[in-house]
Amino acid sequence: MNINIIKSAALTWAVLITCFQIYAETINGVVVNGNDTGVPVANAVVSVGYTSVRTTTDSEGRFSLDVGELTAGVIPDVSRKAKVRYYANQRIFDFRQAQSVDQFSIFRLNGTVVLKARLNAEKRTFKVPSLASGIYLVRFSEGPRQITRTWAMSGSNCMFSYGIPRTSVRKSAAAESVKLLLRHDEYFPLDYETFGMTGDLLIGMRPDPRAHVFNPLQVHSYHFTITSEDSLTMERDALLENYIPAQMEFNGDSYGTVGLRYKGSGYSLPNCFDEEGTRADKPECRKFSMKVKFNKYTDATRFYEMKELNLHSMSSDESKMHDMLSYELFRKMGIYSPRTAYIKLYLNGNFKGLFVAVECIDGRFTKSRWPEYGDGNLYKEAWPHKSNEYYYTQRLKTNNDPGESSDASGMVNFYNAINGSSKDDFPLNISSFIDLDYWTRYIAVDRAIQNWDGIMAWYGTSVKYASNHNYFVYEEESPGGKFWLIPWDLDNSLWKNDPFTYDAQVPHWNETPQSCSPMFVWGNTPVIPPACDKLTSLLASTQWDKFVKYGEELLAKWIRPETLKTRIDSYQGIISGVLDNDPVVSNPRWGMEVEKLKRDVNSLHEKFYNYIHGIKPALDTSDYSDPFPGTGYLITNHTNNFEFTPGSSLPFVYSYSSDGTITEVIHNTANPLWGKADLLFNFEFNPIEDNSSHSEWANVGILFDGTTDLAGVKEIHVTMKSDAQRYMSFYISSPVYQDSGADTEYGWTDFYVGTNSRIYIFSIDEISYPSWADADSPDILKEVLASASGLGFAPSARFDGTGELMSAPDTGYLAIDNIKFIFE
Repeated sequence: MNINIIKSAALTWAVLITCFQIYAETINGVVVNGNDTGVPVANAVVSVGYTSVRTTTDSEGRFSLDVGELTAGVIPDVSRKAKVRYYANQRIFDFRQAQSVDQFSIFRLNGTVVLKARLNAEKRTFKVPSLASGIYLVRFSEGPRQITRTWAMSGSNCMFSYGIPRTSVRKSAAAESVKLLLRHDEYFPLDYETFGMTGDLLIGMRPDPRAHVFNPLQVHSYHFTITSEDSLTMERDALLENYIPAQMEFNGDSYGTVGLRYKGSGYSLPNCFDEEGTRADKPECRKFSMKVKFNKYTDATRFYEMKELNLHSMSSDESKMHDMLSYELFRKMGIYSPRTAYIKLYLNGNFKGLFVAVECIDGRFTKSRWPEYGDGNLYKEAWPHKSNEYYYTQRLKTNNDPGESSDASGMVNFYNAINGSSKDDFPLNISSFIDLDYWTRYIAVDRAIQNWDGIMAWYGTSVKYASNHNYFVYEEESPGGKFWLIPWDLDNSLWKNDPFTYDAQVPHWNETPQSCSPMFVWGNTPVIPPACDKLTSLLASTQWDKFVKYGEELLAKWIRPETLKTRIDSYQGIISGVLDNDPVVSNPRWGMEVEKLKRDVNSLHEKFYNYIHGIKPALDTSDYSDPFPGTGYLITNHTNNFEFTPGSSLPFVYSYSSDGTITEVIHNTANPLWGKADLLFNFEFNPIEDNSSHSEWANVGILFDGTTDLAGVKEIHVTMKSDAQRYMSFYISSPVYQDSGADTEYGWTDFYVGTNSRIYIFSIDEISYPSWADADSPDILKEVLASASGLGFAPSARFDGTGELMSAPDTGYLAIDNIKFIFE
């Protein structure tokens, strides 16, 4: 980068700020490393607040923002100015003509605080210590409002002036102070207020040392050494999540004794350990997430300024990419979100596999994101839907030390503002509590990635007792500080189908439900529609246009299939070699899951586009009731609607099942899914007494009259309904499997069938072997399609967390109708 450009920008900047203001429709600037102004910061996101006015710095750190389109709610009246004077010979700041300023701070360009002072009615001048000549940032605070300026400390007197807001004039935002937000994963976030002046701004961002730990393009090594006794203790007391001492090395460097424990009290540990500490023999129980506490045994110990670090096993994510991609998408959209990086984890010299390091959301996190106001209240999974302060204090993660008086009154006030609002006055009532743009951007990402286990998942049997989870809320420390959402646990994102809105047909967050009675996901888990929560409903009814706008930003830039696939390819190249030696993950199987994820991002993009634009693709059902010309055997040139009179038997169907399970297939004319008849598969799962889990199963197959060539098929449409929400497999039968030695069939497995009739669409582009198939299964899809003998359906029994039947017997049905083959 041309250093003369930076020097020129700095000089122009200083002159403009200390002398006069010229308003512009465009804000231009250069972002540099605050520790070394000769180093530009490329790919920093620069935005006007959390609006859609945003850009990314180029390779020279330059940016340009068009702010002319913005409309400011309040602008300065140029006839009313606040003035702050600096008298160089006495080193005094004089605030007597800026009576609203209650605090001021001085920073170096690298973000280091030089001075912070509070003012009151009596004290309106302040003498600063002797400072070296150079450029500094000065910040004047008026309650929640902040004015940041550049100060050229050169021994000369100067004056800072800024407009005092009034509400009677509305102009371009370029005529008012504009808060720029600068975000980059390798630097501390920076909020910078400017006044729309001509000339280049020179803005220094302070490097964050933690960025080394979370370099997404590097796989660091973590070695932990524990004693045999502590190893047994960690297993025996896994449910207690107690720390044990461990010697830690990071990339070969020793970091002394740290605390180490398993994590996952919400699901994974109870699912895998009994009360005696015996580990269950399940695939998901072979690798556990861990948490490291660096200051457990020496309070002053820090690891790149962190006290704690999460090491997630990604056991439920077959692609090993959901956390990496999803957290990054939140950050790209300006949301305060943890950083992540792949790591290799060793325990007592044994390689435990690939993990992902996830930044801990704690006081260190809040102080890094809110440098001046980072000591506020951090809540875990505390939504503002209760008036009881105790509810919030129990969810505090900071300011909750023993003997400390916790104050969650701000949350109660937040709730009261929501509870007392209508659609008409909600934006005004809530504006002092949240940044509506920020919360709407958060929801846009949350919905785009189908984060089904997050803020929109309200588990419970009633509105009063339902709760959502997997998020944090931070309340700024400053007077009048706002509340900010922070995402957490994103492994259940980027699924092709949302099990709430798609499978169980729970209304979307912007849809008013017919009832707030519980609905059921996975057959037995009660949930409440998200719009039954008042805050969610008001956000949807007042911010929908913004949601669509931010959704379009996501679609155009961040979740474009090409963009995501490029990122997936990058991560695949980084971790493939590591997974070659992972003791739990099969690299070939993982490769298949990655390819599936690449296919799924196409579907995610299309679904989100249709959702925000209210598009519901119409299917041609005109021939669903046409008389069926055959006898029940599948045909490809007509919708197989079973509208015929069967004989005494059904030779075109067959069923088989596990021992003890009873099945029956009938041609059903009583309340069929469509027209006059459908095919009904009745089943009764009875438990098998063995030492395995998920042992009960049942399949039904529908045959072609011989083998049929499906090579030109693009999609298969099937209308289905079940007695409960049941996990399903749907596959193509063929004699090729047996001839080739394959142990399972190609098909589709990641979906549920529920209690409402629906047309399911199965794209041949998304067909694959199931996840449990042998990784070395032969690549014979073309041969199978060319010689298909039928279609198979496998509705699952309903299992509990241990893999046993939830109830015995488990009796149900699967109704099937209107099987249609769509050719290219």
